Amino acid sequence: MADPHQLLSPLVEPPLPPVPVLASVSAWSAAPVMGTVLLLAALAIVSWLLWRRNAPRRTLRRIARTDNPAQAAHALAALMRQRGLTPPLAWRDALDRIRFGPPAAEHAQTMAHLCGEARVLLKA
Repeated sequence: MADPHQLLSPLVEPPLPPVPVLASVSAWSAAPVMGTVLLLAALAIVSWLLWRRNAPRRTLRRIARTDNPAQAAHALAALMRQRGLTPPLAWRDALDRIRFGPPAAEHAQTMAHLCGEARVLLKA
């Protein structure tokens, strides 16, 4: 009878010789890579949070640069509603005069003043 080990030997690959693996070498080489990845992730998260924090200020600057005071007043009222802020009554009256009143030359100055006050309200 034929020997089964000799018949199967061309089909079965021999096991690889054991190679000593130094765990400390692989851990030390992976540590800087993981540290860099974590640092970049933290930097990305902090940058995103700062960007989101400044979003209302960017919106206020865009509103203040708008040429049409009535359109800017509507955008400013929408921003205040979105942020859930309750401005003082005099501020709301001035904003409503611009939004619903007839066009006037001083509306641009009033809008600049209202945007400055809104910036203070947003910081509080």
